[in-house]
Amino acid sequence: ACKYAKKLGINRPFMATLVDVVLEVMGKFYPYLYESVNLVKDMITKEESKFLQTLANGEARLADMLSKSNGVLAGKDAFQLYDTYGFPIELTIEYAEEAGATVDVEGFKASMDEQKRRARESRKNLNSMATQNEEYLNFKTPSKFVGYEVTEAKAKIIAIFDNGLVLDETPFYAFSGGQLCDKGYIDTFEVIDVIKMPNGQHLHFLDDMPFTVGEVVTASVDVENRNKTRCNHSSAHLLQKALQTVLGSHVHQHGSQVSSTYCRFDFNNFNSLTDEEILKIEKLVNDNINASHKVVTNIMNVEEAKASGAMALFGEKYGDEVRVVTMGDSRELCAGTHVANTSDIKHFVISSVESIGSGIYRILAFTGENYMENLKESLVNIFDDLNAVMEKTNNLLNDYKTKGFTSNVVESKDYNLEVVG
Repeated sequence: ACKYAKKLGINRPFMATLVDVVLEVMGKFYPYLYESVNLVKDMITKEESKFLQTLANGEARLADMLSKSNGVLAGKDAFQLYDTYGFPIELTIEYAEEAGATVDVEGFKASMDEQKRRARESRKNLNSMATQNEEYLNFKTPSKFVGYEVTEAKAKIIAIFDNGLVLDETPFYAFSGGQLCDKGYIDTFEVIDVIKMPNGQHLHFLDDMPFTVGEVVTASVDVENRNKTRCNHSSAHLLQKALQTVLGSHVHQHGSQVSSTYCRFDFNNFNSLTDEEILKIEKLVNDNINASHKVVTNIMNVEEAKASGAMALFGEKYGDEVRVVTMGDSRELCAGTHVANTSDIKHFVISSVESIGSGIYRILAFTGENYMENLKESLVNIFDDLNAVMEKTNNLLNDYKTKGFTSNVVESKDYNLEVVG
């Protein structure tokens, strides 16, 4: 594919040059495009470069396959080129003919049909799951979440489904918005999961189900687990604001998960973060923590929320009324649980930043006590590596002595490094 592009005189990314043409035609209708023209060009160039590299890799893979094909390229190999590298079968056939080979087109079609079959089976499984959840869809008895106000409540069981039950009101937060569910007990039985049902009720899964509909029970949330989760969730809000401050307003959340242990945050950007940017982001979050901002929650309609500058998640569905959570300069639409004051978070540290897709990066961070636990774990690994290097050095020195070599190398000491505290 790349060699045909070269025949046309195309040997580098060029599509970004068309942005100016689009602006000339559409700019008067979409004037905001002028504000981000350089960012758009940069993104298009990067994506085109990656695509051309993928084609180049595919071309090299095709050449390798043909060299081992004995004149006939297997259908499954042609399909791999199509599925992995985006090579149309027509292009593969043309390339093979130039190399004096043929392609098993019927084998290619068989592989394509097999992929379609797997896709159909997947859709059948989804339909089956929908049928199984028909009871959930038809259950419309209201249930109230009281977990913003309390962590323990007396409640009546209004429905039981397999190993799950629904209460008329519950303090248990159900997994949603990237926040993992609360832990705790209903009477003396452990709650192992909480999910949101189609009509908004919270379904509690227990390790045992000795209850009946109509019973009154005590629902108790694990407060320590809840508090640690709140710290990580609030830090995610401060993190998004810090990312936009350091990297630019183009940065938005592309997924997150917060638990009692960690804060995981996915976001878009054109490049991976530099060490300097990571330190700046980390400092901004900690500055907001130390500023002791009161965390304020307001209930308002969606239009009021947007007018107030609250950030919403792209593609997320919101009801008529939403919760707007404000802490310092951060203001977001969010239904999760949060700290009362940013100082409750205590400390924030970024553990890692990695690429998880084209232009999408993932930050793993820790807060409060989990910050120290993670630091200790990291230090243990570092010291283990150092001790391993020292052990190898000592073994080499002993080997030199055994064989009668003389050396100016200074003998290393056994430091027995370990993490204390």
